[in-house]
Amino acid sequence: MYVPFSQLSKNSRVWIYQSDHHISENNKKIIDNQLTHLCNNWNAHGAEIHSSFIIDDFFIYLFADESIEMASGCSIDNTVKVIKSLSDQLNIDFFNRLNVVYIQENKAEIISLNKFKSIIKPTTLVYNNMIRTKDEFENNQIVQVKDSWLSRFV
Repeated sequence: MYVPFSQLSKNSRVWIYQSDHHISENNKKIIDNQLTHLCNNWNAHGAEIHSSFIIDDFFIYLFADESIEMASGCSIDNTVKVIKSLSDQLNIDFFNRLNVVYIQENKAEIISLNKFKSIIKPTTLVYNNMIRTKDEFENNQIVQVKDSWLSRFV
């Protein structure tokens, strides 16, 4: 069941889908419609999963409040199918893990990991794809490279 993001528990689980390019406003509307439908119908073994999502310029963040109902393997597989369908429909790759979204001149940019390695600095701000909860999303969505999994490339 879709619920407003603000009503989710701070321990709600998050799945992150990073786009391979900027998501247009038109595509955001299409994604919003399909994710609203997904959330309104998302269940695990017949029990509703209280869920929400956020779409920004490069990401889809899908949240499930597992304090109410745990997402099962099959229910998670169903969400992946929806994201794959969106990928195909909109020609956006949400599954390429070889790109990095970082902040340059107060603007989010995307770059291949190989190119990023050549410009990386410990204080470069990056989007943290390793967050696992709503609380981490709200407090650690953007971190310095030195505080991320990318620190090994500095």
